[in-house]
Amino acid sequence: MKFLKLCILLSIFSSITVSASEELTGDTKTACEVLLCLSSNTRPSECSAPISKYFSIKIYHHGSFSPGRTISARKNFLQLCPVSNQDNKMASLVDAMANQLDENLCKARELNKTVDKRRGKNGTTYRTTATLPAYCDALFNHEYTNLKLPKYTCNKEFYEAEDWIRGYTITKKGLFKQIKTPIKKICWVD
Repeated sequence: MKFLKLCILLSIFSSITVSASEELTGDTKTACEVLLCLSSNTRPSECSAPISKYFSIKIYHHGSFSPGRTISARKNFLQLCPVSNQDNKMASLVDAMANQLDENLCKARELNKTVDKRRGKNGTTYRTTATLPAYCDALFNHEYTNLKLPKYTCNKEFYEAEDWIRGYTITKKGLFKQIKTPIKKICWVD
């Protein structure tokens, strides 16, 4: 339903421009294609080139990658689409998309690489991060996107550093028996 709203909004704009004998071309067209393509998990092959072009926008400052400048440049690119600022919802969609530095950052494979650390009286404890980063949350929960939210499948428990590094916990049962319980670190699934 959310994605349908975006498609309707973009198609209304397209029909207005076509009827005025103006067809979107160049970067303006590509920016609109990126907005549509990144709004859904279902992407036709026509999305490959626009998405590639969009994620190839990378700004370096003094030889180092600059995330802030890259986000700004990508936002400026998306704003080339005439409907990008048509209302506050579209503007927030542009912001949500621009804040995603890599197309894969909100996918399970990348989310599983992020670890929460919590300091306590017994030292630092660890777990695979149980919450989505803000930029992913903004994208998945936006009214104009139809993206499948990854699912967290772990128990959200924190583990002692020694257990986390080793990959399992040890529970003593009786005098001589130990039970080794693996720690599940792959918690997010697409």
